[in-house]
Amino acid sequence: MKRWMAVGLLVLLGWPAGWTPAGEPAVGRLGPGRLTGTLEEVRLQARAAGLSQDRIRQAEQACEDAGFSSSETARVLLLLARARVAGLPDRDLLSKLREGVAKRAGADAILRALDRRTLTLRRAADLVDRLTLEGFPPADRLTAVEMVADALWAGAETSRILRSVREDRPLGGGLPDVRIAFRRSKRPR
Repeated sequence: MKRWMAVGLLVLLGWPAGWTPAGEPAVGRLGPGRLTGTLEEVRLQARAAGLSQDRIRQAEQACEDAGFSSSETARVLLLLARARVAGLPDRDLLSKLREGVAKRAGADAILRALDRRTLTLRRAADLVDRLTLEGFPPADRLTAVEMVADALWAGAETSRILRSVREDRPLGGGLPDVRIAFRRSKRPR
């Protein structure tokens, strides 16, 4: 009875890091609270998160083209799934993956870039949400997040991005014109 309770507890909490059934490769730990599992388990998680079968296939093909292991491929799928669940543009991450593959970057470099891009997308989403609450809703939220993320990625400071939208002035300096992604506020000044 104790054994079954222990197995049930493991199922509820997730398998311990480094343990996988019968020789299946494990997904490396991706941070606090992140589960491990086989590539097939992560595919199921990606589908549950709302990623289309086509999007999953595209990501796996890019990973295969780059020579990723199954655990590296699973990590990419998990990043895409988490982006989808968080309301971030997973298409942006898929684009970065393809860019890394085209540049023939190694798996570690691509995964680091995807991690950094995910953080940038989260910051961008926070800025888009902030501007929305101030009365500058985006015409399309995912596109606005991508544009703001591109500006952040290119080195624009948060304050400059906010000022650009609020004052309806371009960022300049070759940075993306993020204000076109937002509607003008209808509230009086």
